[in-house]
Amino acid sequence: MYDRPGRGPAVQYEPDPLKLQASCQLHGGSDFACQWITIVFKDSVTLEALVRPLKLIEIDHMNFAGGFEPSVAYDGFLQKADDDGFECCLCTVDKRIWWKHKKDAIRHLRKFHVGLGNQCDTWCVLKRFTCVSFGVP
Repeated sequence: MYDRPGRGPAVQYEPDPLKLQASCQLHGGSDFACQWITIVFKDSVTLEALVRPLKLIEIDHMNFAGGFEPSVAYDGFLQKADDDGFECCLCTVDKRIWWKHKKDAIRHLRKFHVGLGNQCDTWCVLKRFTCVSFGVP
């Protein structure tokens, strides 16, 4: 399954890490990934917390079961896939999203799990159609 932009509704933003953790558990996330939510988002759910580099002491204490060496906070939500890639452990087991590079998971995590997806209010096709109709370049 591929995370194509715009192909699914974004989840509602939840600023409380405990409520976000409960929601991810309810939707079939793995135990270790759901427990990692309250560690990554200690104070509040923000993009900065999701992409921050991990400290060595955090890496040592997390007992990471993902099959690779974690270096940034969102690594705790990923697992090494069988075919040399990474998959999201907040998705249900039968519908896990897969990427070749782990950095590609950020957009998926933001939109479908954390609720920090970017909103696009400009419809480029509609804008182009209107400009052509009225003779504007």
